[in-house]
Amino acid sequence: MRRRLLLLGIATAGICGDALAATLPDAYPTKPIQLIIPFAPGGPTDILGRFLASSMSEQFGQTVVVLNRPGAGGNIGTQQVARMAPDGYALLLTASSHVINPAVYAQVQYEPTTGFTPISLLASGPFILTVRNGLEVNSVADLVRLSKQKSRSISYSSAGTGTANHLAGELFKQMTSAQMIHVPFNGAAPASQAIAGGVVDVLFNNMLSGLPMVRGKQVRALAVTGPKRSPAAPELPTISESGVAGFDVQTWYALLAPHGLPPEIQAALNSAAIKALADPKGRTLLERQGLESSSLRPEQVASFLEEEQKKWAQTAKASGAKVD
Repeated sequence: MRRRLLLLGIATAGICGDALAATLPDAYPTKPIQLIIPFAPGGPTDILGRFLASSMSEQFGQTVVVLNRPGAGGNIGTQQVARMAPDGYALLLTASSHVINPAVYAQVQYEPTTGFTPISLLASGPFILTVRNGLEVNSVADLVRLSKQKSRSISYSSAGTGTANHLAGELFKQMTSAQMIHVPFNGAAPASQAIAGGVVDVLFNNMLSGLPMVRGKQVRALAVTGPKRSPAAPELPTISESGVAGFDVQTWYALLAPHGLPPEIQAALNSAAIKALADPKGRTLLERQGLESSSLRPEQVASFLEEEQKKWAQTAKASGAKVD
């Protein structure tokens, strides 16, 4: 379903972009727009958000202000936007954790699908399955086989319990019966440092930080986690083609607004987001992060979020992953 939605969205992006541009209300926007990012500055979401804000500022002739509201895995900023007026002046740029958090946090004060108006799925891309130098594996099958040996204990790091790369590891365990021990760290940087230093064996890393580590021979790559090979590393097979049929884990970024946003403003924002990422600068930015533009229509974004929420709720329940 995910692949059908992405292909349909990409095929119709150009047509929709031209058509939706004509729906921009004359009275919008009349004041600065707040783009709230529920994560700290400097990460992939922030980098994408600042580019998007700059492009939309130019398109609308009105300032789009980036506000970072990190905390609780993205919950603080997300809950703030959920309570704001649905008038187009408060937007949320979120990531995969948006649909994961309700499954792993006991107190989440927002509903990830019905609680927001979908605007655009901006981009998506796979994780890269990396192993420490010296681990006696050369393929996904080798890793699964080694993990099942009673004489070995395979560990995998993550950016923290309940994060996307933690649940990527849990889904991998569920689909392969691999025996791996989760070692959570406080953020992506220390998780990456741990595998580079040989402290842990495995990490499902994002492409932005994982691929340079592979190129620099700090770690070795076995596969990527998406449904197809990544243009950023076409030599790497997918986990699915490596014998784990149907394995599909991607990190993604979506633009949302509070529930109840008027359709004409929703359409105008969707058109602006598509135009931003179709620009050569936007394409280059995504390529550097191992991402591809998605450009789904708003109704497709809603279906995508529902599918993702169901998938990660099932994974979290089966693994017992809880943050509090």
